[in-house]
Amino acid sequence: MHHQDRMRHMIEFGKNPDLNILSTLELGNVFERQLALVTCFSSLDSARVLRGLQDASGFVRALAIKLAAFVLSESELLE
Repeated sequence: MHHQDRMRHMIEFGKNPDLNILSTLELGNVFERQLALVTCFSSLDSARVLRGLQDASGFVRALAIKLAAFVLSESELLE
């Protein structure tokens, strides 16, 4: 599967996510954590985005920053 197809699949997965799978991905390596975060484009999971902003990886944090403006409420952005 190509990268673009994988990202589309994860966005689609975010519409009706299996939380056990997402929790496992969120605890995985950098790529797996990014996959978990990509689901937020459709799930709008602000808690996951907030966790992404605190991630040890700059790649994950960069993605979370992009998502923050799209997903987080004004009060969450001010935290």
